[in-house]
Amino acid sequence: MASCWFYVICVAFGLVVGVPVYDIKEEHQEPLLEVEVFNNYVIVRWTPKEWNNATDYKVQLANKSSSAEICEQEVQCDAIECEFTSNVNTTCELTPCTNITITVTGNNVTSTSDVVTAPAPKLEVGTKIIDNYLIVLWNETPETSYRECHVSTIVEATFARTGSITQIKESQVDRVLLPLSQCDTGAGKVRVISVGGNGSSEPKEATFNFEDSALVTPLVGSLELSATCDTIEATWELLDWCSYLAWFRVTLEPLGTVQATLDYNDTSAIFEGLDIGTNYEVCVLPVDSNGVELASNICSTTKTTIPAVEDLVAEAVNHTAIQVSWSPSECNMSEPLLYEIEVVACNNFTNETCSGKMFVNSTTELNYTQTGLEPHTEYHVSVITIYSSDSIYQTDDFVITLPMAPYDLQAFLQDPSTIYMSWDYLDDLAENQTYGLSWKLEGSDMIYSDTTTLKEYVIEGYNGTGTTLLCVTVTLDVTTSLPECNEFRLYYLEDDFGLILGLMLGIPLILFAIGLVLAQVFKIQLADVFPGV
Repeated sequence: MASCWFYVICVAFGLVVGVPVYDIKEEHQEPLLEVEVFNNYVIVRWTPKEWNNATDYKVQLANKSSSAEICEQEVQCDAIECEFTSNVNTTCELTPCTNITITVTGNNVTSTSDVVTAPAPKLEVGTKIIDNYLIVLWNETPETSYRECHVSTIVEATFARTGSITQIKESQVDRVLLPLSQCDTGAGKVRVISVGGNGSSEPKEATFNFEDSALVTPLVGSLELSATCDTIEATWELLDWCSYLAWFRVTLEPLGTVQATLDYNDTSAIFEGLDIGTNYEVCVLPVDSNGVELASNICSTTKTTIPAVEDLVAEAVNHTAIQVSWSPSECNMSEPLLYEIEVVACNNFTNETCSGKMFVNSTTELNYTQTGLEPHTEYHVSVITIYSSDSIYQTDDFVITLPMAPYDLQAFLQDPSTIYMSWDYLDDLAENQTYGLSWKLEGSDMIYSDTTTLKEYVIEGYNGTGTTLLCVTVTLDVTTSLPECNEFRLYYLEDDFGLILGLMLGIPLILFAIGLVLAQVFKIQLADVFPGV
């Protein structure tokens, strides 16, 4: 394009201004056609202004590969934009994946466009719901030539409430899995479209109706109930969210009480003034702004507590005593007059109830110790709260007294590095016991331990001096006795044999010498001591 500068010189107030001027040679360009392509028809749009505002046009469609004319149509248009649809009031018959040339002529202006029609639509489309998935399946047309331009498949699923979801799959794929939630319940439809050439096929549709909400993740989960004597507090978690979820309806049965939360962010409810020791069911149901149920509810049951003691703990003190402790009830009741404690031996069972020797006592304290029990015996402990209104409430626990500890613990050195220890235990329990051993050397913080089923044990590798602490326990079933412990100062006789022999021989000689000295001091003659010598 040639161009030059002409300078217009203006002298005004002493200013000189340069203005560029272009000499443009315009090149001829065909007007543009806007073509929307489908598998068996096209929609052609153009602007009459680019055809010098012509009102009469001729539209021709031809097969580009064979140059054979497909159809020709006269079109009259005096609008701002003109449109021609090849399958409306015409004899044009297009086939999928065909290369065609479109020509529009009017007022001696011609424009052409080459396009490839879209692949054939799906032969059939089906849906099925398995677990929490919507499965969309389809079959392709058996005509290979109608599929040769197929590139991909678009699947659009529209749900009753949650809107649409779209996935694009490669041409070889024949199904898609779409996840479901309870937000998706109700009737819906799917559209499956083949994409290729310069457009897309007509959609093939199928419907589905998702009603079985039990197969999917619920909207509400983790419902937890916390109960006191006259109150139940319900809290829950919102697992999924729907745009139309407005609030929750919370019901309490068997009273039929209904509460409505402020909105969907309010995930708790409290019911007060309930009866003590009563079973209740709480259900949470998500609803929309009109109160219409959106999904299945979630329910849970609980029981209001009774004003019995809490945190009851029964522990064995030794083989003949147990200690029981508790906390007072948090229910809004009067102060208890008395706590009655029943301790029953469970060595005899009648109708799954302990029926052995019974101990009954009472206290106003929050703890109690029972003595005079049998070793290694299970006891049923009941703490009965007695109120001024003559109402009583009971809390129970079980405890096993400890086994009696081993006795007659003995130990000696077999050699300088080996300790032999032994003990005794009840003969009637000899086949059911496990003994636990532990030992600690004087001046050491290390405690050694082992187990055995015998009533003796050998400690090897001993290198200590001074006092050695030895302990033994017995375990019957899972209950372990208190330890039986003794401290031993262990000596090995062989190491001190010379000293002992010297003492045995030396002591008589020392005594004899002392006698001679005393005889000289007191002028005692040997004959006076031993007559006849």
